[in-house]
Amino acid sequence: MDAAFLDNQLGFVTIRSSEEPDIWRTADGGEHWERVELPDVPEWYSISYAPERQGDLLVLYVGMEDYTKYGGEKAKYESADRGETWEYKGLVLRK
Repeated sequence: MDAAFLDNQLGFVTIRSSEEPDIWRTADGGEHWERVELPDVPEWYSISYAPERQGDLLVLYVGMEDYTKYGGEKAKYESADRGETWEYKGLVLRK
């Protein structure tokens, strides 16, 4: 679905799923991957996108199947520890 390396070590891959967000993280340049767990995912929100840097935070959005990456209502998550843990910040509208 989406992928991004934010530096030469930290990367994320998201896989399309109709059931729940399927996000994978590496902190060693892709040698090892671990599944990312998100708290409080709203019902019907399963399409995830690779995180973006916003200041000192990583921001990740999860949408419903019928919206695009940059449009529609998204569940917003923030991480202050390079994506090891995530905090649910509520629903936002991306245009």
